[in-house]
Order: sequence, then C-alpha cells, then structure tokens
Amino acid sequence: HVSAKETVRADRGRLGQVLSALIDNAVRYASDGGLVEIDCCADASTLELIVRDRGKSASVEDVSRFFERFWRSEQSRSRYAGGTGLGLSAVQAICKAHGGEAKAAARTGGGLEIRI
Repeated sequence: HVSAKETVRADRGRLGQVLSALIDNAVRYASDGGLVEIDCCADASTLELIVRDRGKSASVEDVSRFFERFWRSEQSRSRYAGGTGLGLSAVQAICKAHGGEAKAAARTGGGLEIRI
C-alpha cells in the first residue's frame, strides 16, 4: 500500500492506459463470473501493480508472446471481436518508457498474472 508521503512520477495518461488495458484484458479472459484481482506493492524505489484473473490456462509459449504486437491468444478472434492485438504490447512499451517492465505468468489452477 502506498502512503500519502510517497510520490510516483509518471505520465498519468499513459499509466491510465496501462491500467485500462490490463483490466480490460483480465475481464475479457476471466472465466464467467470469475474474479479479477488487483494488488499493489511498494517500497522506497519500486511500485509494482499485479493484475490476476482465473480465466483459461495459458500455455508457456502463449505467455512468452503476450507482449508481441498484433499477437492474440485466440487466433480465431477478429479485430471486431477481440481488439487489435496491441494492448499488451503498448503496456510493455509504456512500462519500459517509465524504467520498468511487464511480466506475465500462468497461474496454478488457471488464469494469468501480469506484473508491472
């Protein structure tokens, strides 16, 4: 939890874009009625945001490709039904521009965890 004394220096609009993309992605892939969890951890020099869902399990190969431009885990999805495939690549680019990174991992029991 971040106290009132701590300050994050960042582009508010871009971080809003990151949050929006992560939440949209988690909601889209969370199983029906599934829970989306959002946690935040901070220390003196680092802020970490974690978004978790309990959707369909992802393969190791899929997880390694999540941040590639135009890549979609469901290749059958059209741009109309599933976006452009740019959301998570933009998340990674914005994180890198702020001196950080985004990491994805499959969760035990199904679902995905993304840490920025």
